Amino acid sequence: MTAASTPPSAGCPATWTQTHAVEIVTDVLLPNRRALIVVDGDPAAPWGDAFAPALLIDLSGRARLAGDVFQPAGGARMATAYEQLADPGRFERYLRQWHGTTSVAWLREGQSTVALFDTREYRARSGAPHLADDVRQWRCWLTGEVYGVILQQRVDLPTCPYCGSDQHGLWVKADSWWDVYGLGEARLLAAYLLGESASDGTNPAEDDEGLLDPGFADR
Repeated sequence: MTAASTPPSAGCPATWTQTHAVEIVTDVLLPNRRALIVVDGDPAAPWGDAFAPALLIDLSGRARLAGDVFQPAGGARMATAYEQLADPGRFERYLRQWHGTTSVAWLREGQSTVALFDTREYRARSGAPHLADDVRQWRCWLTGEVYGVILQQRVDLPTCPYCGSDQHGLWVKADSWWDVYGLGEARLLAAYLLGESASDGTNPAEDDEGLLDPGFADR
């Protein structure tokens, strides 16, 4: 270190992503690219009408139908029925009798419970119920195992534009993806995106002020 060297700032955003990364995925053929796997700080619940109906239940027993998955007819009545019956077994019998349900899966974590189930309308649209993948993604959401993947590119600058240091390299965001359920899925996505970035011409991103963006502020 020379007398003119400037040490990095403790809060420099250019080093934040590496400090907080769960894993860093690299490729020896792409020395100037890397993919960071980070915990998603604001994960969305599973969404899309391919997902089976889901009832979200809090510790007090209040229930509501998840809004971004398949919406069965009489959804509000289902939530009311759970609150009135106050028993998972009785609620399952209600679903089977009145909504043609054939499969129910219960997930419990901390103060939250999620009930996943099929209905006649859901089967008519999606076929036979296969709740296994729904269960996996909802469990990841309940346990906080939802991740983001930040694709970064090395930029050669004499000093960091954020803290002025000449003692650390600068990696900036080229792109990012969020709401990845499970570390295994995040690893697969990171490796795939890293490989794809070699041929798609992805360039470093800039933030609203035109500065190179390391990607830390996305979540």
